[in-house]
Amino acid sequence: MIHDSELPFWIEGRPKPDNDNDMPQAMFYLVESGFQPAMGITLERGRFVSDQDNENAPTVVDIDDSFAHKYFRIEIPSGQHVHIAEFDKEAEIVGVVGHVRQWGPGNDPKAAIEAQFYYPFMQLPAKLMPLVR
Repeated sequence: MIHDSELPFWIEGRPKPDNDNDMPQAMFYLVESGFQPAMGITLERGRFVSDQDNENAPTVVDIDDSFAHKYFRIEIPSGQHVHIAEFDKEAEIVGVVGHVRQWGPGNDPKAAIEAQFYYPFMQLPAKLMPLVR
């Protein structure tokens, strides 16, 4: 993991909110293929980001079970698409992982953003990647 922050999104096939302030937010983590086993995150269904999820492959994300329960309830999220507003990218959900408590045992779940998604570092839009020479 090299980054975390909150990003607005909407679920494809559902009405797009009028602006970013009306969109739901989720914790966003840039990851690579070894992140899930290294951090001991439980894969509940589907698959986690792999080395094949590079700049030439369709954009994918993994979501945590908090995201799945909050935004999909009884639907199966795998194969659904989310649109990440900040990147202006649509990504297919390929897996669901267990929730990781980022804020410690005393956090207030009603006040904290609990939903999380994991985005392949190699699929970060070029416009957001600094040029290194």
